[in-house]
Amino acid sequence: MVLAGFLVGTGYYFCISSESTAVGFDVIALILNKKKPKINIALTMYLINTCVLLFGLLSYGITSVLTGIGFTALQSLTLNCLLKRKE
Repeated sequence: MVLAGFLVGTGYYFCISSESTAVGFDVIALILNKKKPKINIALTMYLINTCVLLFGLLSYGITSVLTGIGFTALQSLTLNCLLKRKE
């Protein structure tokens, strides 16, 4: 989970820094950030992904959802750190 979160966060960074998209939830975060630059892209992606994971709580169980939230947190933290470093 740790390695995957780091790699996916890095992949999102490469997409965003080259002004492209992964055609996922990052599109929503990028649109919101473009309209209001103070909106944090990584935090927005984390919140969207967490909401989606919570919808699957009854289907997949608490362990799967908590693992997903941990993965999403690592992914977003990695993305946020790389984006701040770019600035």
